[in-house]
Amino acid sequence: MNKLVKIGCYGVGTIFVLAGGSYLFRNQIIAAAIETVVPKVTQTAVTVGAVDFNPFDGQAAIKSLTLGNPVGFDGDMLKIADISIKLEPKTVLSDKIVIHDIFINGVSANYAVSSYGLSNISLLQQNIEGEKKPEAAVKTDAAKQTAVPNEAKPGKKIVIDSFTLKNAEVSASFAGIGATMPLPNIHITDIGKKESTSVKEALADILSVFSKETLTALQGSAAEALKSGTKSLNKLMKKIF
Repeated sequence: MNKLVKIGCYGVGTIFVLAGGSYLFRNQIIAAAIETVVPKVTQTAVTVGAVDFNPFDGQAAIKSLTLGNPVGFDGDMLKIADISIKLEPKTVLSDKIVIHDIFINGVSANYAVSSYGLSNISLLQQNIEGEKKPEAAVKTDAAKQTAVPNEAKPGKKIVIDSFTLKNAEVSASFAGIGATMPLPNIHITDIGKKESTSVKEALADILSVFSKETLTALQGSAAEALKSGTKSLNKLMKKIF
């Protein structure tokens, strides 16, 4: 009997030690998870400087997150200084995660276009959304799913009440001339409220808005560069003739 009591005490003690250790090292565990899970979605390298998460009040902060470029591009695509997240704690382990606010401050983006005309941001979108399979492959997958008695468990859904991005800039080059342009603030609300949205779909929606703002900024900068170049050329022609 005494042995059983001792074994029980040791077992309970071990559980508390493991639970305590998990709580103490939760930030490192989350950072490692981000660096492991996110690349599977983006198909790019991801590094995190630091994470601070309080599971009791749903407050989280991520510092110095870097997203590498997709295959075919050099260097990094995004560097984010600070990410603040406020979520509903009780939904973390549920099928639908409710995030009240995501605030991103300080983003440096590098825009590049490959020799075949595809930008790094567009390729990242394709990676996240997933390329559509050929019809034959879809039929094969459907047949396989029919043959399997147990259906795959659906992924987690997400609701984001408010998403804000501030102090962002994008760097690009036109005809070998580099330029850095500020991006307007981005504010999106009610992501995933009207219809069921997966984490991947929410990320794709946010990236789509970011991509549009980036292209708008680049077009404006290119127009200014062309206007400036035309003025310089006119001055040169007047001097010559």
